[in-house]
Amino acid sequence: MYGPNTQDLEPLILQRKPTKQEAIRKGQGVVEKKHLGGTNKNGMNNGIDMRKIENGEVILPQPTVELGKQIQAARTAKKMTQSDLDKACCFPVNTTRDYENSKSGFIVNQTQLLKMENALGVKLTRPKAKKIEAEQ
Repeated sequence: MYGPNTQDLEPLILQRKPTKQEAIRKGQGVVEKKHLGGTNKNGMNNGIDMRKIENGEVILPQPTVELGKQIQAARTAKKMTQSDLDKACCFPVNTTRDYENSKSGFIVNQTQLLKMENALGVKLTRPKAKKIEAEQ
């Protein structure tokens, strides 16, 4: 039923959220949420605090000979070359070679191992970071 008795005659006021500059001018507090603010958890250091690495409390994982043999065996079973695996996992050139040869100074990246596992269809052993005991 339509008519003058069913209409809403109250004024409708539309307001938008104030911008950061307007809130500062009005003296309202502005809180910004910082993602990973004050932490070193960007995925590149395997979830280990950078302070511990810099102080020598933790040694980052290096590729082991066993890991290299596992990758090589799975890769040859799939009849892939090292460059084919690099392309399948979207790695830079020679990343697979560095893992298979257990290159010294090369740090194991857990996301790269996960991509290799998915491309090869096998479960790889993951080396872990070593904690150094404090001398007394």
